Amino acid sequence: MADGESHFETFSFIQEWLDKHSPADYLTNPNAGVAPADNALHQKLQEEYLALLERLFNGYALGIPAGAADINTARNAMLGTAGLDGAAEAWRPPVSW
Repeated sequence: MADGESHFETFSFIQEWLDKHSPADYLTNPNAGVAPADNALHQKLQEEYLALLERLFNGYALGIPAGAADINTARNAMLGTAGLDGAAEAWRPPVSW
């Protein structure tokens, strides 16, 4: 999906598939996953996400090649158990709080 046309085609296929199903089958209550303010795992996830966004912002603000290290570090921080992926996996909201 490297271009807009591929994105449009993919989302059109998804829309066609979803039309055959009731929205209740694939939509969840958007408030069901809202964490209480004192949830430590959710706080960690938010901190990791903020740090990642800051690193991306700084890297892109510097441009290439000066910001390449920040951009690559941010991209790598998205993956693995020690990064944003791990923090998201650790915080799996229950069906309802």
